[in-house]
Amino acid sequence: MALRLGEYVLRGEIDNRRRYATTGWLELRGSGDVLRLELTGDLDDDLKGKLVRFECSKSGYKSLEEKAAEPGQFPDRYVGATGEMTAEHRVKLFDCPIEEFYLRCKMGEPAPTFWRRCLYLEWFGNCGRVLVELADATVWIVEGDEDSERMLRLPDITEGPEELEAAEDEEAGAPEIEVVEIQRLDDETMRVTRSVVAEQESDSSDEEDPYSLFSDDFKKMLGVSGKQEGEGEAMFLEEMETMEEIWEGKAKGDRLGALLGPAPDWEKASDEAVEAALKAAIGALGLYNVAYHVCEHMSPREACRYLFEELGDCEVHHQMQGTSWFSHFSTHEGCKQCEEEFTKEWEDDNDGDR
Repeated sequence: MALRLGEYVLRGEIDNRRRYATTGWLELRGSGDVLRLELTGDLDDDLKGKLVRFECSKSGYKSLEEKAAEPGQFPDRYVGATGEMTAEHRVKLFDCPIEEFYLRCKMGEPAPTFWRRCLYLEWFGNCGRVLVELADATVWIVEGDEDSERMLRLPDITEGPEELEAAEDEEAGAPEIEVVEIQRLDDETMRVTRSVVAEQESDSSDEEDPYSLFSDDFKKMLGVSGKQEGEGEAMFLEEMETMEEIWEGKAKGDRLGALLGPAPDWEKASDEAVEAALKAAIGALGLYNVAYHVCEHMSPREACRYLFEELGDCEVHHQMQGTSWFSHFSTHEGCKQCEEEFTKEWEDDNDGDR
């Protein structure tokens, strides 16, 4: 089960220029709401270390469904761990309404289809698993700084997996591309999934969560709908009452370590296994509105050890789950390089006062 935002997204930006940190924003069609992302982890290899912008309003394909979001329909902030985040997926589209394509397939005369790029963004956190699948989006890589910014548009994709496989046979080491297809769910809706429609018998998009984050508890947080008149104010007052109890020490807290599960075997676990454990822990903490940020000096192994061994006794509050409030933890306080940089900046800023 996943919260799917792709059909609502008009444009956005993803920034992975700081090591092991991914931030960004998504603007929703209709409401104009902007959703903020604060994720731990990198993008996939094709986008790693880059600033990426994308636009979803220029495609003319009638098979792409676009929905208008209502104000406040979705949480406006997402914390957690990155999953698969790439611009190298492919999707097969057709230039007619979905209903027409379905009827033509039943008659044995399907409409022509076209391969196009699909920007695929996945993360795990305060709303469980979240997916943003943007078929035929225009994607740019942004280079330079604000004064000399240059946007490089990723080329259009017109070839399918068969052509890619043939090219890979000729060129060793070419990246493997996973096929993304439009899958029909019922007579009215279709979904972009990582599978081939002709061979798909079940919804592979709901496969087992690789970070084991799914539970019945967080499902109630996934369908935050538009608020009726007065409902927003009531929710705000309820949140404030909850936070006042926390601030005044009336609400019983939880030990952060109790939410993490068992620590990896530091001696035997590989770097990949430790990083998977770190992301699983960050995703699980996200369900309780707890964010964990990794500075650019620490490796995933060092950040994982710091989380389990140094922060385990810190207090967090499950009462914040599903609210607009977050608890933030970071590796900065445990990093000697961060401390040295902070000290140097403080001394430089105060030189003029001496």
